[in-house]
Amino acid sequence: MGQTTGGNPIQNAGNIVKIREIAKMRGLKLNFISQQIGKSNGYLSEISGRNANVPSKYLPAIAEILGTSVEYINGLVDDIDDGLTTSPLDVDYGSFQFDRFYALCQKSGKTQAHLYKMVGMPDKAGSNLRRTKNVKPEILEVWAKELHTTAAYLNGETDDSSPVPAPAASEQKEKPNALDGIELEKLSPARRALLEALDGMTEENIMKLVRIAQAVKMELPE
Repeated sequence: MGQTTGGNPIQNAGNIVKIREIAKMRGLKLNFISQQIGKSNGYLSEISGRNANVPSKYLPAIAEILGTSVEYINGLVDDIDDGLTTSPLDVDYGSFQFDRFYALCQKSGKTQAHLYKMVGMPDKAGSNLRRTKNVKPEILEVWAKELHTTAAYLNGETDDSSPVPAPAASEQKEKPNALDGIELEKLSPARRALLEALDGMTEENIMKLVRIAQAVKMELPE
């Protein structure tokens, strides 16, 4: 219960204490909750360190994440389920395949705790994920990249675990191949050697050599 004046609770007084208690009970980290309300990872931890109050504008979202009410967080009611809202953690984002996730962690040598930490989840989030099979699309993308697979594979939408191939660099131009379409075996050794020397050179450099060859040709006796 928060501080009181004349027996009436002061709204927001000590709300970070309640938030910490509920988060611990739900197995959630303050960093994770901070992310879910659109703040930096350490936002709630910093407030917790000062035992300050979380601004009221964030309380509805926090209450929803924690599966309770703003009134309970503010110490206005004693029942955590009084005014209970549906937690976004219970929203169905797909059919997360925990067994695939687990197998890829084993194959890559990366711990589940490491993957959970990347997205601000508690270290022991696995039991909840295995039960609910609910993972947000943006989290799936992070894990898919780390595990060298696709979000679709982790979410059971495909049986192909292969990662999406990276697009080729658009700025990288292929060098012209001077040997394309030429049957080398029909050329004399000298001409073949000349063409092989040109292979892989840019058009600009080939033209420089052509001009040199033309100049040399003019000096040669007929």
